[in-house]
Amino acid sequence: MTRRVLFSPVGGTDPISADNMMDGSMLHIARKRLPDAVYLYLSKEMIRNQKLDQRYTRALEKLSAATGHHIDFYLIERPNLTKVHDFDVFYWDFRNEISGIIEKEGIESPEELLVNISSGTPAMKSALVVLNAMIGVRYTLVQVATPEGRMGNHTHPGDYDFDTYWDLDEDNRPDSNDRTKDIRSTNLLALGNLQTIRNFVDKYDYDAAWELAQTLPPEISGGLMPLLRLGRARSLLNLIEARQACTDAGLDQADIFPAGVGDSRGKVFEYALCCDIKRRRGELADFIRSLSPLIVELFELIIERQLGIYIEDYCTDRMNRNGSITRVWDSDRIFSPGSSDKGAEFLAKVFREKYGSKTDLGCVFSDHLAAVIESACGDDVSRPVSVLRGVEQTIRNKAAHEIVSVDEKSITRLTRVNKGKGLGSEEIMNLVRDVASLAGFPKQKGWDSYDHMNEFIKNAIRTAGADSGMTADALQD
Repeated sequence: MTRRVLFSPVGGTDPISADNMMDGSMLHIARKRLPDAVYLYLSKEMIRNQKLDQRYTRALEKLSAATGHHIDFYLIERPNLTKVHDFDVFYWDFRNEISGIIEKEGIESPEELLVNISSGTPAMKSALVVLNAMIGVRYTLVQVATPEGRMGNHTHPGDYDFDTYWDLDEDNRPDSNDRTKDIRSTNLLALGNLQTIRNFVDKYDYDAAWELAQTLPPEISGGLMPLLRLGRARSLLNLIEARQACTDAGLDQADIFPAGVGDSRGKVFEYALCCDIKRRRGELADFIRSLSPLIVELFELIIERQLGIYIEDYCTDRMNRNGSITRVWDSDRIFSPGSSDKGAEFLAKVFREKYGSKTDLGCVFSDHLAAVIESACGDDVSRPVSVLRGVEQTIRNKAAHEIVSVDEKSITRLTRVNKGKGLGSEEIMNLVRDVASLAGFPKQKGWDSYDHMNEFIKNAIRTAGADSGMTADALQD
């Protein structure tokens, strides 16, 4: 079992104040918190006092005898320490000593290591407060109020009479007041990481946010992790995990997934949102490459909605040499002579007009589906379909099959037709949304779904920031 430990600089009123005959801060914390071990940090002056009459260790021995609670004590002596107001000296020395204590004692939580910030010089106290904030709150800061509620006399008379002071010490009374108080320490390391996590979320980089959040203390990250799991899984199209994370976060799935995820339509919409996230991240080559599967799905849904033809009914699976399965057109069904299947009859007519006598059409491509739509639908449907198919044809093949840099300028240049104005990535995404509306998806509602989800995540970040010791508004926009 881990021991409870007190680290304490020794100051001018320790162990018992000659000014008011009451505990100094070190002894009072030891009395009221009863640690199992005390590490005393002594400057040159305090070492002299200890050698003179062992006042600091005798006080702990007396306390141990009076309470029946054994206290081990260790002296950290700095015989050359005379510049007791040098912050830099104490910051690094305290860092090394406290890290050593944490390792030696097996300290696992801040509650197991108490640190006295009421004894010693202002530089010592400040260094201990800042250090705890910078290393991620590894110990509990304990402050002791003076009996008078004001600053006491921090000097000892030359004839310090420890035994008399102990006998007169009013804090020896069983009913003496507890003047200790835990001071909440702002975890600056966690706050910095929370701000970075927020920046990652704003850039839709949920994987990086998740990885960094795993370094946070569980008491800070607990409410945040399910939401980051949601964003991470969703952006990877792991919709089973995303739904579970949504439930774990206490959110309504209908509030996160506007088109649902229980059927193929919902999955298509989620894929479309993922394409847009690639664009927003600036991953333009991946955005362009991701369009082809989406375009095929949207065109199939348009045909289903506008013509009542289910393309899946006219497809079959082909086994490849490597054992994988590829979906291809079922030529036997489509081109079967004398078929009474109106859908097959219509598809055969379109494909003969488009591809002549060729009957083995192979995989289902957007070019096939666009031909079906253009043959049967009016201009309000066929025109945006043709434009989107043209964009895919001109730029997707370039990005997928050539070593080429893909940025906004190259996208605009490659989509320029007949010296006209080209399309930027945002305009292409708007075109996707127009085509998706022809497949029955809303044109406006739901497309900002990731931003809506991010608000839940950022609210959790603000709550985690408050848990780390900072007011909630510190992580506002």
